[in-house]
Amino acid sequence: MPIQAFSNLFKDKDFRKVLIVFAICKIFVITIAVGTQFFIPADITHTEKVTDNIFLNPFAQYDSTAYLYIAERGYTSDFGSYHVPNYHWYPLYPLLIQTFGFIGHPLAAFLIANIASFFAIMMLWLLVRDELGKQTATKTIIYTLLFPTAFYFTMMYTEALFLFFSVSIFYFAQKGQWKYAGIFGFLVALTRMQGILLLIPAGYIYLRSINFSYKKIGKQALYFVGFPAGMLLFMFYEYLVLGDIFAQFRSAITYGKSLAWPWTGFQQALYALTTDSTPINIGYHVINLLLTVSFIVLLYLSYKKLRIEYTVYYLITLVIVLISSNLFGITRYMLVVFPMFMILASLDDRKWYVKYGLIVVYIFFVALMGLSIVLHVTERAALSFLYTPLT
Repeated sequence: MPIQAFSNLFKDKDFRKVLIVFAICKIFVITIAVGTQFFIPADITHTEKVTDNIFLNPFAQYDSTAYLYIAERGYTSDFGSYHVPNYHWYPLYPLLIQTFGFIGHPLAAFLIANIASFFAIMMLWLLVRDELGKQTATKTIIYTLLFPTAFYFTMMYTEALFLFFSVSIFYFAQKGQWKYAGIFGFLVALTRMQGILLLIPAGYIYLRSINFSYKKIGKQALYFVGFPAGMLLFMFYEYLVLGDIFAQFRSAITYGKSLAWPWTGFQQALYALTTDSTPINIGYHVINLLLTVSFIVLLYLSYKKLRIEYTVYYLITLVIVLISSNLFGITRYMLVVFPMFMILASLDDRKWYVKYGLIVVYIFFVALMGLSIVLHVTERAALSFLYTPLT
C-alpha cells in the first residue's frame, strides 16, 4: 500500500480531531457494554457465555458466536441451539481470528474488529477529504461514528472490516491504483456475500478513467478479477468440503433471508404496529420505517450531489436490504453505506433548520445507540413488559 498519502496524516489537526471523536465513541460503547453486566441482573438476560473474560464476553454475542465457532471448529450443518448450517458466514474474519488465535480467539476477534474500524475511518477521511474537503470529511466521520448501530464497529462483527475494504476500493480506484483496488476487492468478497457487488462501482470508475472506450481497456482490468475470485474461492471450498457450490445460499435461507418485493418490508412493519403492544417493539418498527424513508431520500440526494459510483453503491445495498422480506436490522446493514454519511455531511448547515435538525437527530441517535448496546449485550433481557420476540 502506498505510504505517501499517510505519512503526514497524524500531523493534520483536522484528522487528530477525528481521532479524538473515534476514541470517545470507543470509550462510550465499551463502557456501556461492559457496565451492562453489572447493572442488569444476569437471571433476566440471555447473554451467552462465550468466554470467561468479563471484558470480552459482551462483544461476543449474536453473530459473533458464529465467527468464533468457525474460527475454532470450522463450518458445520449443526450450528447453535437451532442446529442449522453456518455456511453463509464468510471466511475472512474467522480466518483472521484463527491466524491470531494464539492470543485467544475472543481477544483476536475483538482486536481485529477494532483495529479495522480505525483503518476504516482513516481511509474514509482520506477519501472524503480528497472528494469534498477536510470539513466535510470530518463531519462524515462524526456522523458515521454516532449512527445508532455504529457500536457494531466495536463488536466481534465484520462491519469494520467491510467498511475498511469497501472505502479502500473507492479510494484506490479514484487514484487509478487498480492493483490495490483489486486486492481490496478480493478481500471484501471474502468478507460478506454482497462484497462482490462492489465490482460494479469500481468497474464504472475504471471505465470512466478510459473515457468508456473499450479499445483502451488494458492490463489493469485484470486486477478486477479479484472481486469474483474471492467469492468463487469460497464457493469452491464449499464444493470440495460439502459437494454443494450453493451451500452458502441455502444456509442463508434457513435464517429467513428470502427474497421479496421491495415494499414487503414496509407492509410487514406497518402490520406489526397493529399487532405489537410493547414499547420497544413499537419503537423498533417506527424507527425502521422512518429511517428507511430517510435512506431513500438520501439516495436521491446522493444522485444529485455525489459522483454516480457512490449512488450506484448506495442503490445496490439499499435494494438488497429492501428485497430481504422485512426491515429487521436495516440500520445495521446500512451502516457501511458511507455515501449516506457523505451526503449528511454535505448538507448546508448554515441554514439553521438543517444545523439544529441534525443536532437533535444525532442526540436521539446517541441515546438510541446506548439502548441498543444494552439490548445487544444482554441478547434482549427478559422484560416482557418492554418487548416481545420479533417475528
